[in-house]
Amino acid sequence: MGEVRVEVELLNYAEQYMARRGLLDPAEVSRVTVTAVVDTGATVTVPISQVVEFRVMGRYTMEECIVMGSEVLLGRFFLEQTDFFVDSLNKRLIGNPDNPTRRVRKVRSVSPARVRPPVRSARTRRRSPPLP
Repeated sequence: MGEVRVEVELLNYAEQYMARRGLLDPAEVSRVTVTAVVDTGATVTVPISQVVEFRVMGRYTMEECIVMGSEVLLGRFFLEQTDFFVDSLNKRLIGNPDNPTRRVRKVRSVSPARVRPPVRSARTRRRSPPLP
């Protein structure tokens, strides 16, 4: 597939939260822009050991991260959260072709009419109290 790299802005999520609440000046939020490697086989995103907000091409997500070297790795969960696809031919990230300008998540729900109550065996059924 080749290696796909993308510019990512990382923000300290705790500081970002405090800034949103007015407890910290937004200019004081720790942030850094780095080049990250996109790996569709990786399950976790790995830059630093704290909660980080990722911003890529106008989309953002928050993830808990761990330290594993100095390279930022964007994995499968990041791609799912931001609704990006890897264009391996042109070695770049693209928005979902069905929703190129915004992220959309597919959610499956179960209709209450289709949910069956648990089946109770003869031993677990409640017995009526005896009549006097």
